[in-house]
Formats: sequence, structure tokens, C-alpha cells
Amino acid sequence: MSDAVHRRNGLIFMQIWHVGRVSHPIFLNGNLPISPSATQMSGRISRSEGLNYGLSRELTVAEIKNLISW
Repeated sequence: MSDAVHRRNGLIFMQIWHVGRVSHPIFLNGNLPISPSATQMSGRISRSEGLNYGLSRELTVAEIKNLISW
């Protein structure tokens, strides 16, 4: 498929997003979402059936460095 796009001089791009605290344990094998500090986010996850945002856990400095090096 990408060959057909390129033959017509089209461009393809991909946006990579680390969702961090904007996630839910149901998508993370029961683990809390991560963020630079422990936070409590309120509201509903827009693409879910009744899931609310909640707590996130604070990353360690080593975990932050590891994510940056990815």
C-alpha cells in the first residue's frame, strides 16, 4: 500500500504518542499509568465504555531516562 502512495508522490507519516497518565490500568495489564509525578486525573476516557481516568504513578529518574533513550 505504501508503494502506491509513493508512486503518486504522496507522503506517509506516523505519530508516536506516549500516553502517560492519559491511560487506564485496563490497557496496562492492571498497572497504573505513568507520569513524571503521581497525579489524580478526572474525567472520562473518550474512546471507552464508561472508563474514568484515575491515579497515575510517579516514574523514577531511571525510568524517565530509559523512556527518553527509547
